[in-house]
Amino acid sequence: MVARIVFTFIAVLILNSCISEKSVSQDVPQASIEDFSFLLGSWNGSLEYLNFGDDKTLVTLPTRAVYSQEKDKISYAFIYTEPNGTEVNGQGTIAIESGDRVQYNGGSHTIVSKSVDADQDVVEIKITQQGMDNNREAQIDHVFERKGDVVSITRYILREGATDPFVRHTYTFKLDE
Repeated sequence: MVARIVFTFIAVLILNSCISEKSVSQDVPQASIEDFSFLLGSWNGSLEYLNFGDDKTLVTLPTRAVYSQEKDKISYAFIYTEPNGTEVNGQGTIAIESGDRVQYNGGSHTIVSKSVDADQDVVEIKITQQGMDNNREAQIDHVFERKGDVVSITRYILREGATDPFVRHTYTFKLDE
């Protein structure tokens, strides 16, 4: 009887250890470049940003963007027109550095979360990095999201010493038809 209790106890410990190890390994979201494939295509929409001059005024600009996959990275180009009529062109890439790290906007980011709800046609990937916003230290989060036929990329800023993040900018697009 004692042997049976000891055996059961050891079995429970081993099983618990296996479950704990599996849980730990799933705490770090993993991604592949295919997870960002919902961005592929030619898009029209807007860029809404919080003006850097006063950190209060919201500016909305018509914006176009094209995302294309080149082997193990996604390249993008965008164009928007400033209120004074100046056209601004930009480009960049999204690439996986490792399963839990993404290269975006010239910086290395950690994947914070990734969720897919195929029934609702929703995808969300959140990445983060430490950096500078308007010459101040900050945690910078980007959330890539698709809800149906709408894609958004939102940049959240949490400045050093602050408790609440704010939205610096959001790109919102619909696929060209």
